[in-house]
Formats: sequence, structure tokens, C-alpha cells
Amino acid sequence: AEVGYQQAVSLVRGTAGTDVRLTVRRGDEIFDATVTRADIVDTGIHGEIYGNIGYVKVSAFNNATPEAFYNTVYDQIDAGVEGLVFDLRGNGGGLLTSVTGMLDFLLPEGDLVSRTDKEGKTTVMYTSGASCIDLPMAVIVNGSTASAAELFACDLQEYGVAVVVGTQTYGKGVMQTTYELSDGSSLTLTTDYYNPMSGQNYNGEGVTPDIVVEMTEDEQENYLLLDPERD
Repeated sequence: AEVGYQQAVSLVRGTAGTDVRLTVRRGDEIFDATVTRADIVDTGIHGEIYGNIGYVKVSAFNNATPEAFYNTVYDQIDAGVEGLVFDLRGNGGGLLTSVTGMLDFLLPEGDLVSRTDKEGKTTVMYTSGASCIDLPMAVIVNGSTASAAELFACDLQEYGVAVVVGTQTYGKGVMQTTYELSDGSSLTLTTDYYNPMSGQNYNGEGVTPDIVVEMTEDEQENYLLLDPERD
């Protein structure tokens, strides 16, 4: 019987270090596999090297993402890559501290993000230090690239260090603030705009690629598989 996603996950989940036996169907083949449970941290980072190009898929911006990103890029540089491609398709954003840490790592000295309040006052929030990565870069985006992911793409584009490739991004350039209420609930309000280096907010418009490339229907369905033959 089909149990559904949530129940299937609850059946597999358990104490780290214990084993779980899975019956797997792969095409017409059915086989058993025993795997050991572990505490898994999803960094949102996956790296590959294709020829002389380092490819980094960034699917999230959480607390664990920056360190994984640094290590992946350094490993690719040590391997001798001559350029870097950052894939942000389908990335809906995340923590501002995460994305700005990664931008500081990549970019030379300057502003990274500012905020504009309801009265129109703009304040710089994060800046970049002088150290940077001196390699040609490209950022791949699509209509599901949003929020912090758009800031990543836009700052690299505005600093002139990366070419943005793909389709117009989602267009979310606002910040939310969560207020805890006395009954234990909370209220989240949109309180500010946040802006890339130029100060030109992209809310409601998105980031415009330097090179527009539309994915085919097959690529739309399969780009998350990281198969260069189908992307």
C-alpha cells in the first residue's frame, strides 16, 4: 500500500547509529539495502568539476552553507579550475548573514546590501573586505531564484565579476521582521526593502540576466539531477 511521503519519512527516521532496512524498486529491479542512520546537515552546497570549470549548486542559504561553500570553492581552485559557475536555479533564498558571508568571500571591498525603511532612509547593512576570488564567474538563475539568491546574483553582476545567465528572477527584495506575541504566537510583517550594492531594488522586477537562456521542457524537469548531458 502507498503510505505517502510524510509517513514514509517517519518510518525511516530514527536514532543516529541505528540501521534501517529499505526495499528499493529501481525500474523492474527490487532489492533490499541496509543503511545506517546519521544526523544530516543540509548545507545546500554541491560541487562538481567539469573539465576546467568548477560548478557549485547552491540550493539554500542557511547557517551551514557558507563554510561548505568556502571549502568547495577552495577545493576546486586547488584542483586547478579556470572559472566558476554558481547554479542558483530553484533557490528560494534564506539567511542574509549566510549570503553576505559568501559574497564577502567572493567580492572585493565595497557595499554588499543596504536596507530602506518605510520613511525612505537607507542604511548599509553589510560590506565586503578586500580579499576576493579572482576567477571568471557565471551565475545561472531562473524564475524560481528569489530573495537572498537574487541578492547573490545581483551583487556579482553589479561588481562586474560574473555574468548572469538564464531567465528573469522572481523579484523579492523585501525583509520580514517577526514579532513574538504574549500568547506565544508570532506575527511576521514586511518592514524594509533590501538592496544590492547599487541601491537599486529589484522587488517586483527581479534580476535581468546578461545572457537570456530559456530551458527546454526536458531541462525544466531534470536540471536538479545535475546531469550535464541533459542541461
